[in-house]
Amino acid sequence: MQNICEKGIFDESISFDYIVDNKCFKHFVFNNKNIAHMIQSIRAWRDIAFEIKEACETIFVYDKDALSAPEFDTAIMMLKQSAGVVYNFSEAMELIAKLNGKQLDKASAMQIRRDDD
Repeated sequence: MQNICEKGIFDESISFDYIVDNKCFKHFVFNNKNIAHMIQSIRAWRDIAFEIKEACETIFVYDKDALSAPEFDTAIMMLKQSAGVVYNFSEAMELIAKLNGKQLDKASAMQIRRDDD
């Protein structure tokens, strides 16, 4: 059965990192990256979240270590403009565990985390 969060309004594929019920998680790895180069991708995901907000909730996840990057605040503000919610990685893992009704150990959390390096 196809999850409604896997298709956009034009029937295009959307690849979220993790989906629980109708909560769709997109993880941004900012560590050791030039955030300014990621702005177009951030804008695209912001728009996707807005377009599908009636069907599902988009939850954006970021690496907590990225807080010191100069463009970080801009990136987070852009994501918050959408219908999406923004969490750091630890908060998102707690939410996923709660949604799954179980404790999430560190090994399981690392399996969920998408490695964009």
